[in-house]
Amino acid sequence: MKKTLCSVGLAVLLTGSACSNGAQYKVDDATVADLPMSDREELRKWQSSRDIAHGEQDKARADANTAQHEILTAETERGQAKLATQKLSSDIELATPRRDTAHLELLQRQLSLAKLAESAAETRVQLCKQSHEVNEARIEAAKTQIRWTEAGIEQARARLVIRHGRLPSADFQVGTFDRQLAQAEAENAKQQKHIMEQIARRDTIASQYNQQLSVYSHQRSMTPNHSPSYTPPEYRPQP
Repeated sequence: MKKTLCSVGLAVLLTGSACSNGAQYKVDDATVADLPMSDREELRKWQSSRDIAHGEQDKARADANTAQHEILTAETERGQAKLATQKLSSDIELATPRRDTAHLELLQRQLSLAKLAESAAETRVQLCKQSHEVNEARIEAAKTQIRWTEAGIEQARARLVIRHGRLPSADFQVGTFDRQLAQAEAENAKQQKHIMEQIARRDTIASQYNQQLSVYSHQRSMTPNHSPSYTPPEYRPQP
């Protein structure tokens, strides 16, 4: 439900809406639009911060789409790695009756390398999925950031209304807007913490993946004449 209080000659709105996506309590911008720019410095800073938050939200959404594509690619590569392991296992079974020790040893080294690649491919899938979770968390954080900046905008307008005596009602209180901003700030801080938790999980998986790549590279150097059908790619973290 929305409540509107208006004074004669002043287009000042104080609204409350439990289901609003933005600030719950608002002051009409037209009420302060004619004030000197120097008086509206705090308001303009909050508006600039809101624009930045919208940009971060757009970037996070784009990054999430990219991460989703990377998951599909990683899952395909995991299937390729599994097939490579299965083929080498089959080759060993076929070569065993021939008792060609040198050839069997070569196949065993190649199989060992393929199993390392398959293990890394599985980790890469988990890494891509967790990277997607990071981007989803960033999207939600951008939303809370936008709500926080909008609450800051309304607080700045409310302070201007008080300072210039343009009260919409006798019981108008800037404290309502202060509490609204504090609540939005707390929600934003909570979401920022969630991002850091998701990043920490991603970095843990990335560390595991890099260790697997190191072991794989060492094993790969021991089979210089072998061209594996799948080689785990390097990990390039998002900024």
